[in-house]
Amino acid sequence: MSSESKKSTALWVILWITSTAVTCAAAFLMYSANYRTDKFYLSLFVLVFAETLTFWHPIYLIQRNEKGKSGLPFHFGTATIIGLYDTAVVFLAVIAHTNISFNFLLVAHLGIFLVLAILIGLSTIGSLTISKIESKDARQRTPLITFRNEFALVCDRLAMIDDKKVEVLSKAFENFRDESIEYATAESLPGSEEADLEMNFCLQKIESRLAQLEEAAATNQNDNEANEGIESQSAANRQVNVLIKNLDSQLKKMSVLLKRRETLIGQLR
Repeated sequence: MSSESKKSTALWVILWITSTAVTCAAAFLMYSANYRTDKFYLSLFVLVFAETLTFWHPIYLIQRNEKGKSGLPFHFGTATIIGLYDTAVVFLAVIAHTNISFNFLLVAHLGIFLVLAILIGLSTIGSLTISKIESKDARQRTPLITFRNEFALVCDRLAMIDDKKVEVLSKAFENFRDESIEYATAESLPGSEEADLEMNFCLQKIESRLAQLEEAAATNQNDNEANEGIESQSAANRQVNVLIKNLDSQLKKMSVLLKRRETLIGQLR
């Protein structure tokens, strides 16, 4: 646990001790021994219990390094439920001053405690279910998101090559990224793993050829600047042309693989 977490935990513990001490002291000062009936001790016990829940909930979250967010609508999480329980406890403590019987007051406290337990249980189950769904969705989206990022990097690397012959190829890659990959199905369903692997394997080939193209284009540019080595310059030009054709061929293959993946995912749904 970090020092910040320790400080936060210590602060909440101090607040809890202070709150319960003040509550007990105020209760015993306000009511003399003659008025400390069973209803008094019941109300005091439940008030202290409610304060304990209120202050130990954030301590629990700090220990688990959680933010206390719920996936349920309107953020109806544990903290909200405990807050409603505290309100009900205070209300019952107030009406304990009336002629209400001890048994009825006890049943009322047991009833709201039961509601508290049920709501916290439902909130926990709902949050866990939603977390599982979100985790599954994230796992299904990860392959294409990774592919998109890597392909975007390829487009950026192509755009940085200072060679007029590469500009057309660079635009073709950017168009494929913007018009095809961007609108491809994000989820990878069970059964589409092979299609994803084929696309990644094709992307690896593109990255390998791109590295060669970058080197050849740099060599070609250096030769042009130095205005020497005509034979070497011609060889560099030929290599650049061959690599451009190869990359264009790989892009067309990628287009076919992406369409095949879309068709497969459509069938798997």
